[in-house]
Amino acid sequence: MMEIDLAGLGFTLIFLGFMIVFLAVILMMIFSLKSSAKVRGGGIVFLGPIPIGFATDKEAFKWLVILAIIMIILMLIFMIPFKLT
Repeated sequence: MMEIDLAGLGFTLIFLGFMIVFLAVILMMIFSLKSSAKVRGGGIVFLGPIPIGFATDKEAFKWLVILAIIMIILMLIFMIPFKLT
C-alpha cells in the first residue's frame, strides 16, 4: 500500500497557492499598465463551512457566489468518505 506524506503535500499546496496569488498580482500589474481597462475583483474567505464574499461590483460577486457553492460541494464530496470510515 502506498503511503502519502500529508504534511509535505499540505506544505506543497500552500506554497503553490502563494505562488499563484503572487503571479496573479504581477500579471494584473503588468496588464493594468498596458491598458486603461476597469479592474474588477473580489474574494472569498471560508471560516469553517461559512463563506464570506466581497467584490467590487455585482457581476464579480455573482461569480464569487457560484465559486463558493462549487467549493462547498467539493469540500462535502471529499469529506464524506472520511466520515464513513
